[in-house]
Amino acid sequence: MKIRATCDNLHRIRDALGVVFARGLLKVGDQARFEPPCALSEEADLLGPFSIGAYSAVSTANGREKSLRNVRIGRYCSIAADVWTSSFEHPSNGLTTSLFPYRRHLFGWPPAKGDEESRPLPDNAMRSVSIGNDVWIGAGAFIKGGVSIGDGAIVGAHAVVTKDVPPYAIVGGVPAKVIRYRFDETTVRELLELRWWDYDVAAMGPLDWSDAKACIARIRDCIRAGASRYSPAAVTARELRPYARECCFFFEWTPRRKRIKIFWLWVLHRIRRDAQNGGQG
Repeated sequence: MKIRATCDNLHRIRDALGVVFARGLLKVGDQARFEPPCALSEEADLLGPFSIGAYSAVSTANGREKSLRNVRIGRYCSIAADVWTSSFEHPSNGLTTSLFPYRRHLFGWPPAKGDEESRPLPDNAMRSVSIGNDVWIGAGAFIKGGVSIGDGAIVGAHAVVTKDVPPYAIVGGVPAKVIRYRFDETTVRELLELRWWDYDVAAMGPLDWSDAKACIARIRDCIRAGASRYSPAAVTARELRPYARECCFFFEWTPRRKRIKIFWLWVLHRIRRDAQNGGQG
């Protein structure tokens, strides 16, 4: 399914479903799942398994479609521009890493006698990426398939993540290595036990977000007092289908495109008028 995120369509989706898209073309698969409120980039390929938690935002890729297939993003995550994930891994344990034995039709090559046209890829070829809660991934980072990024972690810009990232670790480099941890061991343990992102923190009153210790104490008191968990209804491809637009460019009526259409109608009118005047002369 393709959603052409025009200005009017964006407001309707945001107001009705709580999912914010920027302008552009969004490809959404049947296995996509959005937990409102959340925000995504303007050009994204979500045709494979994909999920994003509440209060997470994926920034715009710089003029290129962002592929986020087979990715799970938790709550309160910040994904910067040009972050890429690799959900497909070429087989490396066999004779060749080429797709030739599995997808011969790509090369127009006829199958060998008694051989199948296309063999199933190895089980480890498609590997999902799991991103925890409260994770920040810097611009240009690359995450290998099968990697799990722990809660509260930070991935530096242009890092190449090939191994699992521990919770609340700050990693960077090629390949990415742990630089330091955001908090001491005691605070990290308290945060992982607290799991504050599971609760409706907006209903807990003002919190001093700059003071982790004070926030932990305040949220713990609210949980003991019976604070409710945040459990919004997930938005799936089924809910987004009424907002999908398959119409062509000319019939989409947005302010910017209206000006473009009027300009070209005026050009066509001038060409037709000049042709008529030339014929009369």
